[in-house]
Amino acid sequence: MYIRDLGDVDAPALRALACVNSKRGWEMATQEMVSVWLPDMLGEGRVAAAGGFEDDELVAVVSWASTDRDDTWVCLVLAVRLGRQRRGAGRLMKQYLIEQARSHGIRAIRSVVHRDNKAVWALNERLGGRFATDDPSKLWYQCVVPVD
Repeated sequence: MYIRDLGDVDAPALRALACVNSKRGWEMATQEMVSVWLPDMLGEGRVAAAGGFEDDELVAVVSWASTDRDDTWVCLVLAVRLGRQRRGAGRLMKQYLIEQARSHGIRAIRSVVHRDNKAVWALNERLGGRFATDDPSKLWYQCVVPVD
């Protein structure tokens, strides 16, 4: 898999990237972020994104934006095409984001993870992420992955 930055020209590939196969709300939110919101936000220059490609086919995407803190980025979405999940593409994309953050002097990456998204939860923990789990009734938890 090779990774490159995404731009306006990648909008059709993003709109076609199917990354969920259920109707669970949090998965549908991920799909909508990838196929609806991300192409528009990229076109407006409001976010940055990178895509993972195999044989010139988009198979994974990660998107991020700066925050009001100079040393922190927020990971908006991390998604992998159906049929390509659980093969390391998500890990490679998150590691790419961490490398980009490090090269820009960023110290931490924040994201919000649904409590049932076990794969992304585990990935963030393997990369040193810490979750604020003070309230077990929450559906979404903030995760901070250190960059340095």
